[in-house]
Amino acid sequence: MTTRRLIRPIIQSAAVIIIVVAALSVLKNQLGRSAKPMNTATLQGETPLPELEIKEFGKDHVRLAGFKAKVILINFWATWCEACMVEMPSIVKLWKTYKDRGFDVIAMNVDENPDASVPGAVKKFGIEFPVYTDQSSRLAEILGVNAIPFTAIIDSNRKVLYVENGERDWFGSDVRAQLEKWLAR
Repeated sequence: MTTRRLIRPIIQSAAVIIIVVAALSVLKNQLGRSAKPMNTATLQGETPLPELEIKEFGKDHVRLAGFKAKVILINFWATWCEACMVEMPSIVKLWKTYKDRGFDVIAMNVDENPDASVPGAVKKFGIEFPVYTDQSSRLAEILGVNAIPFTAIIDSNRKVLYVENGERDWFGSDVRAQLEKWLAR
């Protein structure tokens, strides 16, 4: 009986330690994801994206070469994607802050029925930049999009400067500092 009394607290303590370690590990991963530095080496290349057409929501097709901004953030998103909805306000804020300095956003919606879902998201987040669809999925294929949110940043020559798989605070100080450097080129 005494052995059982001694073993029970040891087992309970071990279980508590395992739970605490697991919780701390999850917390560390969450904090690390939101504060990760911008690695500008990702997918940098000398070869520009090929000339493509994308469809502006509710309007006609536009050519990628038609964008005249110095730096363009291409964000693949959907209204059903929770992480996409979490990061969208920071994209809107970044665009509003830098739109007059040569920065633009190509918001590539991948909803199955954008006619039903996009207007609500545009209103909810105060999106003033155009929303596009990539009906052929060609741009997504070229950039290697396999999950959303997915963001690529390109320059005026359509060369990829940066790629991000997953959610990010796009108005974070590291992003703004790097964007300032790209815009100063």
